[in-house]
Order: sequence, then structure tokens, then C-alpha cells
Amino acid sequence: MKKEILVKKIICIVSLVMFALFLIIRSEYKKKQGEVVCTEKQWALFNEGQEVCGIKGCEDVDIGQPKSGAVQLDDNGRNIICIVDSGINFEISQLNGTCIYESEEKTKRMDHGTRIAGLISANDKSGDYKSVLSGVKFISIVVDDTEIIDENKIISELSEAEKMGARVVNCSFVYNYYSEAIYNYMKDSKMLFICSSGNGHNNNIMYPAAYDLPNIISVMGINSLGQCSRESNYSDKIDVAAPCDNILVINDKEELEYVTGVSYSTAFVTAVAAYIINKTDYDSIKIKSTLLKNCNKRYELNKYVEKGRILSFENVIKDIG
Repeated sequence: MKKEILVKKIICIVSLVMFALFLIIRSEYKKKQGEVVCTEKQWALFNEGQEVCGIKGCEDVDIGQPKSGAVQLDDNGRNIICIVDSGINFEISQLNGTCIYESEEKTKRMDHGTRIAGLISANDKSGDYKSVLSGVKFISIVVDDTEIIDENKIISELSEAEKMGARVVNCSFVYNYYSEAIYNYMKDSKMLFICSSGNGHNNNIMYPAAYDLPNIISVMGINSLGQCSRESNYSDKIDVAAPCDNILVINDKEELEYVTGVSYSTAFVTAVAAYIINKTDYDSIKIKSTLLKNCNKRYELNKYVEKGRILSFENVIKDIG
């Protein structure tokens, strides 16, 4: 009996060693093939069930980022993204040279907008950190962190952004009242607006995501297990879910940190929409439908997001090349 137990233990140890060797060999093979092994810290890009911030994820609950890293956009004039946020620090090395316009107004805190921009597209000077895209040019519109939105300012600057060639707008800001002026502007605009549903874990959608317009994509957040984030609002009327919890970002001091919030989910969706814009001549309605039809489905999320949709960059790339 003791001999049988010993043999089983030896077999178990040998199996573990062989599996460890397999992982090492696979990693080295990928490197030799020219692939970048996505950092284990960024589950949102490539989730193999690794543990991040003490939470072991669920395999393939991610956006399906190519393992080669950031996807390069063509410099064809359709690589411009407008970010409406707290402002962006374009002086850090990862974002230096990516700005084509920013609001004259400056804020004391540019951390939030900088994180958003760095998630979408960062210069390749970040070591293991990978953004979704590279080659993006940014327009930065500053909004104050207040309950009342300066409607005239936002509409004026968004109009300028559209004239400068922006086709997609990342809207991380939220407010809890209906603005007819902003609604009418968005309705008449040819741009696509990617809008956060808001933080709070309520069955509710904040504005502007709540406007029922065909050129708005509303976004909620999920964790690395594929569950509705405790930080995210939800509704079966929201268009798409994307990673939200324990997201690795670059801040305005050029440091890496983990953050949680639907703003970061919104950034992932904006990046995939920007890829579609760059590779096609689709209008905002077709861009939206292409992104949504290529989502993965997780039916246990049906009451949190329409049809249980989860963003899939991988499926979009397969669809449009």
C-alpha cells in the first residue's frame, strides 16, 4: 500500500514538472515566432485564468487582444480619437507626440484622462505594458468633475473635433439629467459616441449613454470572472460589456497602477471601434452594428447587458481583417 502511494506521489510530481516545462517551452516558442507574450497583469487583454490582484480569472473572459500586442493603425486620417475627460498628460513618454488638439483649459488632475488614452494607444516604451492600439492621434476635450455639464463648451469643442477628423468620441463623463442640447448635437453628429453607463452597481444608465440614439454605444463593466462588476451600473438595454475591474493603466506620473471603473471598459470599446473606422469606410451606424454583431455572448449576463454581449476584438479582426 505504501509503495503504491509513493508511486502516485512520484507520478504527480513528474506531471507537475512536465507541465511547468511545457509552459516554459510554449512561452519561448512564441517569442521565437515573433509574438509578444501578453503580460499576465493585463487580464483584460488576454485572460488565461491567471491571478490578478488576488482574484483568479476565468479563461477567455477578455477582449481577445492579438498576442502580438498593440495593433498598429494605418496613418490614413482615420486614426483620430476624441477623448472627453479630465485632460491628458501628453508629456509622458507613452503619449508624447500623439496629441493634435487639447482644450486650452487645464485641470489639476489629468490622471483619469491619461489612463484612458494609455489604455487605447501608447507608444511602445512601456516594457511589459501593452495598449490595445498604436498609431492613434488624440483630441482631448476637458470637462470639469462637477454635476452640471457646461453644455455650450462641450458642444463647441466636439464640433471642432469633428471638423478635425474625429470619427469616434470616448465619453467617460456622466451626468444624471437629460440635456436636450447635448441630445440634439449627438443626434445630428456623424461621429460615434462610446458612453459609460456609470459606476454604482445600480439598475440604471447615466447620460449621455441613456440617450436612445443609433450613434451611441452604451457600455457596462465586468470582472475577470465574466460577472457584472460591483462598480458598474447595469441594464438589459446597455449595448456591450467590457473589462472593468483591476485594470492595469499608465497614470499621469508615468507609473503603472491598477484601477477599477466603467470608464476603462469604455476605453476598450472605443479602441475596437477606432480599429473598425481605420480599416473600413463604414458610417457610425455600420461601425456600431459591426462591433455588436461580433461580440461574444454570456447568457448569465442577459439582465445586465443586452443579449449578454461582451466585447471581442478578436472577432472584429476576423470579420473585417
